[in-house]
Amino acid sequence: MGLTLDGDNNIYACDSGHSVIQKISQNGKVVNYCTGAPGVPMILPNYPVFDRDGNLYIADSGIWGKDEGKIFKILPGGKCEVWCDKLPEFPNGLCLDSDEEFLYVAMSLGPPRVSRVRIEKDGSAGAVETIMILEKTVPDGLAFDIEDNLYISCYRPDAIYRYTKDKQPQLLADDYEGTLISAPTNIAFCGKNNEILLSTNLGRWHLTKYDLGIKGRPLNYPKISG
Repeated sequence: MGLTLDGDNNIYACDSGHSVIQKISQNGKVVNYCTGAPGVPMILPNYPVFDRDGNLYIADSGIWGKDEGKIFKILPGGKCEVWCDKLPEFPNGLCLDSDEEFLYVAMSLGPPRVSRVRIEKDGSAGAVETIMILEKTVPDGLAFDIEDNLYISCYRPDAIYRYTKDKQPQLLADDYEGTLISAPTNIAFCGKNNEILLSTNLGRWHLTKYDLGIKGRPLNYPKISG
């Protein structure tokens, strides 16, 4: 499912087939980084995001329609806890705001929406609130640009939305034929200056490039010991 990297270019991969977070080193060595919290195994780890301190947040979506999703927090080195269990309806894509005050969560079900969880000063999960509801969609991936506009890819329909700073959702791109944009899931800014937005297309076999004229916010690549 989702991927992220640390400051040493190790890959952290959500392996939903084996309910584990895999750590993949540059030489190709694969180890189990985390399988869940004590007494709470992961079910369907879907999407990871690092904060500046090297904590890795994982959206565990659970089984579709069973409302058993949760968000895990893995501390540097692999110790894990259930960080938030208040968003059980298939939590999916994750991203952090620029000040790391909130973790934003794409909720694929119940209703389809984008929510956010306040990150308290002690690192615990605070209040949960709904930012926007996207009726008749399946939100999947999230990303911020440098002006704090939020991008939401939707597995259904074939579309990308942008939620602007003035709290207005915009339909940024769609494809009723489902060819260029086909069940877009994860999205990420890339390029030397983060000037290119890419989406994966679960319904086909390619990536789609979006020229937005704005740079994406850089991700965190922390140094992780252990």
